[in-house]
Amino acid sequence: MIKLLATDLDGTFLNVFHTTDKYLLDTIDMINDQNKYFVVATGRHM
Repeated sequence: MIKLLATDLDGTFLNVFHTTDKYLLDTIDMINDQNKYFVVATGRHM
Protein backbone atom coordinates (compact mmCIF):
# COMPACT_ATOMS: atom_id res chain seq x y z
CA MET A 1 0.00 0.00 0.00
CA ILE A 2 1.42 3.39 -0.99
CA LYS A 3 1.36 5.92 1.86
CA LEU A 4 3.85 8.53 0.65
CA LEU A 5 4.50 10.26 -2.66
CA ALA A 6 7.86 12.04 -3.01
CA THR A 7 8.80 14.21 -5.97
CA ASP A 8 11.69 16.40 -6.95
CA LEU A 9 11.17 20.04 -7.93
CA ASP A 10 12.75 20.87 -11.26
CA GLY A 11 11.12 19.28 -14.28
CA THR A 12 8.67 17.23 -12.26
CA PHE A 13 6.78 19.46 -9.85
CA LEU A 14 7.94 22.80 -11.28
CA ASN A 15 8.04 23.69 -14.95
CA VAL A 16 10.71 25.79 -16.69
CA PHE A 17 9.10 28.95 -15.23
CA HIS A 18 9.43 27.52 -11.68
CA THR A 19 5.65 27.28 -11.29
CA THR A 20 3.20 24.40 -11.07
CA ASP A 21 -0.35 24.03 -12.34
CA LYS A 22 -3.81 23.51 -10.89
CA TYR A 23 -3.84 19.82 -11.85
CA LEU A 24 -0.83 19.07 -9.65
CA LEU A 25 -2.19 21.13 -6.77
CA ASP A 26 -5.55 19.32 -7.00
CA THR A 27 -3.70 16.00 -7.05
CA ILE A 28 -1.84 16.93 -3.86
CA ASP A 29 -5.18 17.79 -2.23
CA MET A 30 -6.54 14.40 -3.32
CA ILE A 31 -3.50 12.64 -1.82
CA ASN A 32 -3.98 14.50 1.47
CA ASP A 33 -7.71 13.68 1.50
CA GLN A 34 -6.79 9.99 1.35
CA ASN A 35 -4.62 10.34 4.50
CA LYS A 36 -1.43 9.86 2.49
CA TYR A 37 1.66 12.04 2.52
CA PHE A 38 3.15 14.26 -0.17
CA VAL A 39 6.74 15.43 0.20
CA VAL A 40 9.12 17.42 -1.95
CA ALA A 41 12.67 16.12 -2.23
CA THR A 42 15.35 18.40 -3.58
CA GLY A 43 19.08 18.71 -3.85
CA ARG A 44 18.89 22.49 -3.59
CA HIS A 45 20.60 24.33 -0.76
CA MET A 46 18.43 25.89 1.91
